[in-house]
Order: sequence, then C-alpha cells, then structure tokens
Amino acid sequence: MTHPTTHSRAAIRWAVLALMASSVGAHAQEKAPGIIGQNGWLFYNHEFVRSAPDVDISIDLIARAVKALEANGTRVLVALAPIKSRIYAEHLPPSHPMTDDHRADYGRMIQKFAAAGVATADINTAFMNSPKRTDEFPLYFRHDTHWSATGALLAAETIRDAIQANPSLQQVFAATKPTKHTLVWATQRFPMVGDLVQQLPPGSPTIDKEMIAAFEVTKEGGGAALLGNADVSGVALLGSSYTAGWTHFPKAVSYALQRDVPSVSITADRGQWFGLDTYLRNDAFQTSRPKLLIWEMPERDLKAPPSMPYREARYVLDNQEWLARVGALAQQRCDPAANQASVAAGGKLAAKAGTEASAPASTAQDWVDLALAKPSSSQEYLSARLVTNGSKAITVELSGPGATTRKFILEAAGDEAEHALTIPLLSKGKGYTKVRLSPGATTGFAVKNLEVCKQPAGLLG
Repeated sequence: MTHPTTHSRAAIRWAVLALMASSVGAHAQEKAPGIIGQNGWLFYNHEFVRSAPDVDISIDLIARAVKALEANGTRVLVALAPIKSRIYAEHLPPSHPMTDDHRADYGRMIQKFAAAGVATADINTAFMNSPKRTDEFPLYFRHDTHWSATGALLAAETIRDAIQANPSLQQVFAATKPTKHTLVWATQRFPMVGDLVQQLPPGSPTIDKEMIAAFEVTKEGGGAALLGNADVSGVALLGSSYTAGWTHFPKAVSYALQRDVPSVSITADRGQWFGLDTYLRNDAFQTSRPKLLIWEMPERDLKAPPSMPYREARYVLDNQEWLARVGALAQQRCDPAANQASVAAGGKLAAKAGTEASAPASTAQDWVDLALAKPSSSQEYLSARLVTNGSKAITVELSGPGATTRKFILEAAGDEAEHALTIPLLSKGKGYTKVRLSPGATTGFAVKNLEVCKQPAGLLG
C-alpha cells in the first residue's frame, strides 16, 4: 500500500489543479449561467436548453465519423457525460424543474446512437442507480459542472462494463496490452472553489468552499502513457474538460481497464468537434492509431453541432466541412482521385519538383500555390507531407474561377519533422483549382508527396 504521505501529496496536487481548472472560462455573460439550487447545490443554466433537431444532426455527424474511423481500424466507444441537473434533480430550484423530456433525453440519445451503429456507455443509468449518488462525496461536485473523483471512477467502470458487454468491442479490447494499475483514495479532504460559484448572478450570497475527495492511481513499473508511443496499450481517450487530468477521469479509465491509456482533453472554448479534428491531425494518431478510441463528450454539447456560432470563429466549422476533415484524416492511405495536384510556378517558396516545394526559411509574406489539374470535387481532398519549422499555424486559401474563395487556418507541429497535411476540397459551388499555403515565419519549410484523394464512399451527404 502507498504510504499516507504519498496520498497527501497526490491529493494536494489534485486539489490545486482542480482550483486552477475551475477558474478557467469564467467570464461575464448577458445572463449568468450559474443557478443556485437547494441544499447547497449549484447548477448550469445551459443544461436546460433543448434542441432535438440539432441533437439529431450531431448524432448523424458522429455516426459518419465513427464509421470512417472503424473502416480504418479504430473502433470507437462514445461516452456521454450526463447533465448534472438530471442526476441531482431533487436539488433543483423551483424555477428550474426537471421536465419529462429532460429526463428522457439521454435514453433517446443512446437509442439513436445504437440505431446508427455507434457503441455507447450508458453513464446516465449507472449514475442514477448508484448508491454513491447520495454519498458524502457525490458523483458531481455540488458547486461545479464536472463530475467528482467518485463520479469519474464510476464513469470509467461503466465504460469497462460497456466494453465487456459488447462482443465486438471485447474482441478488440482483448487484443490490447494490459498493465496493472492500483488505486488508493487519499485520507485527507481539500477545499475547492467550483466553476459555478464564479458564474452566479451579481449579488448572489457567498458560497463556502466545497470539500472534495481524491484518489491516486499508480502503474506497475511507473511512467505515464504518452500519445504516439507505440508501446502503449492500443486504447486512447479523447474528451472534454471532463477528461482533464484534474477530474481524475483519465486515471480512472486506466485503472478500470487495467490498460495504459493516453488521453487528450479539449477545453470548452474549442469544443468536441474541433477536438476530434485536432486529435486525428496529430502524429499521436497518424503514427500510432489506437485499436479502441473512447470518445467522451458532454451530453449537453450534442445540441451544438460544429456550425453552432457560440465559440470563437476559428473553432466554428460548417457541418459538412467538419465531416470532410475528419473523414480525410481517418484514412490510413490515399485512395487516388482522377484529379492531380502540382506546385505552381510563381510562388515565393522554391519548387523542387512537380509535387514538391521547399525553402530554408520563410517569412510571414511567403506562400506557395498548389495547382489542381481540373476543378475539384467535393468528394476529394488534398494529401501531402508538410514541414513548418518554427510556425504552428498555416493559412490555407482555396480558390478557382467561379468558386467562392475560402480561407482558414490549420494548426501545425512547427518542428523540423514531416507531418501529414490533409485539406478537404469541399465546395458548395464550383470546384477549386488552386490551394495557397502560407506557412508564416519558419526556419525550414517543405511540402511534398502531393496527392488528390477520394473521400470514403457515403461519408458526405
């Protein structure tokens, strides 16, 4: 057993991270999102907004993305974090009752995912039926939107049970590499200021700090799971702030599955849609694809598809554009299209060959044009290898006669290694004939191995 002093240090570290994380994103809004409930509980106003049509759009997009991933060797399990207001409806204020529709929403979502062929873990039912729901340390923090360490562990155990109950997932999981993990709860309790405290309406009463519990998970042999490490188990975790390290959910998943599970947490300002795009674009996925991807997402986020304009503009994507991005990134190899691409003359970055260009350095004003042999089809995407040493953002501009010009920014690794570049050629009008890449200031630039590839059949509507 771990020495009690170790428990204390781990719990203190966790508590500090919790305090830091709960303070992120607190900002003034026209209507304060925090709600004062009964018996010392706080809730989130946005959980009471419903939009069934948008939920249906989100589920369809997720199902199409999952199909593309699974066709390329990565099985997916979707784990919806249920809304706190349903799990603790008895503490809601009279002004915000839990309606029958809200009570049934999670079950309807699970059924629609199942009908679309997407495997899920029913965390809502597990939470509602758990005797720990009314423990001293409940499944959600009283003053925060996130699940507690107790809830994180139960959510992880529910994911484990969902895998074991699904023969197809169980077969994939059995082929992954086990690693023994041990969990020990801390003996001390620590005060926390939840994110909802900072989002209450002006003039609200003072809310005392909430006392929280924590646990520590240790892996046999030590070390931590790293994304892109070929020696990890073959299971990966992608999620929202519910998957942030301070919630203990990633550790809980590793413990429940007895696997070394690397994780990625995407903050709410970016959202789950941009999160999957970012993860698939990263070398962690492109060079070491997991056999099983656990995709955690808040239930409430399903009513906000990629095109929902409540985030920063750079994180808002047309729904079909998002699908075209992740569909292209999911492919393990290029399925050549009838079209072709080459480096065009006249750019400020020297062309080496028909499908290559490079320079020892570039400035913020430099660019290179890639020419398409014929106007692109929306079912095509551009594939290449890219180096932008020193620049972590590349501006992409798509244009052509009669086509509506599109311009956007893609994140880049910014080091001296080659990385995968995929650019969907989705157009709602005439196709594109030119792709301009502006890498920014670099100490080394290269684009090579240009190909025009076909999107998976049936991906785009």
